[in-house]
Amino acid sequence: MQDKKPAGSALLYVILITGLLSSLILSFIVRTKDYVVRTGYYENYQKSYYIAKSGLNIAKRLLAQYSSDITEQSLLANELSAYQNGYPLLGGTARLFVYPQGAKFNINELVYADGTVNKTLEPELERLFYILGIPQGLISNIEVFMQKNNLNYAGLSSKFTKYIKVAESPNLQLVAGEPQLQSGKYKASFLTLRDLMLVPGITYKYYYILKNFLCVNSSGMININFAPYEVIYSLSPLISVSAAKELVNYRVNNPFRSPQDILSVSGFQNGALASIAPLIEFNSVYYKIAVSGAYKNSHAAITALYFFGGSTPEKLYEINS
Repeated sequence: MQDKKPAGSALLYVILITGLLSSLILSFIVRTKDYVVRTGYYENYQKSYYIAKSGLNIAKRLLAQYSSDITEQSLLANELSAYQNGYPLLGGTARLFVYPQGAKFNINELVYADGTVNKTLEPELERLFYILGIPQGLISNIEVFMQKNNLNYAGLSSKFTKYIKVAESPNLQLVAGEPQLQSGKYKASFLTLRDLMLVPGITYKYYYILKNFLCVNSSGMININFAPYEVIYSLSPLISVSAAKELVNYRVNNPFRSPQDILSVSGFQNGALASIAPLIEFNSVYYKIAVSGAYKNSHAAITALYFFGGSTPEKLYEINS
């Protein structure tokens, strides 16, 4: 019996050690597998990012080629449409969307740097909210929010201040926590339109509607060749809904090159034209580019804003997500 005890203890030790080694080996295998999965995912993400970056370069090339010529903008739209539903690129897929910012109202121009309200844009927004079925009282909420808050310029291109029309404004008063700019024409409160949901009363439902008609980056002029009929209607009380829709239908085959061209549209008389002439443009120079890249199980997205008014495209900001 005495000989069996050491043998039994040895067997127990062997079982314990074997179990411990098995546990360690299993843990090692699990950790190794997890590391391999994570490494593979990271590599796939890197490839999806490069696909998105390549898509951004394609968009820049197309815009530089077509954006300066109104008569060729329909060609630009046709070429870009090929990339919107997924385009094979570098072994993955790219989706590309380009938005001329002049097709929307720039909400950042609603309040001047001294806190006063833009009395040209305010009634335009009132008409827009009316036709969209959004409570017009929310415009006051936006104005109050903008009077209390200002855009955070950290991380943005230094040229962004020029982009939002920085100009002398002797009444501008900066308080602690605000960007220490010496001057500014507008009290730019929104870096992205999604920031609009910080305003009391602006729900996701309203944001989802407004994102099609508002932007935070533009020259402030409305591109009559791209703006939806709701925006065109909102430009003047002298424009009816039917006239705005007629203009949108007319420009499909007849892009506008001058204010006088608009008189060819049914419903637009001299009075309506005179009321909107100072507010419109015929070609945009500010474009937002949204690109997504997909490779296997990974996705990457880039949103960038470019100015195409010079000899080469000028990037104002770029956000990766």
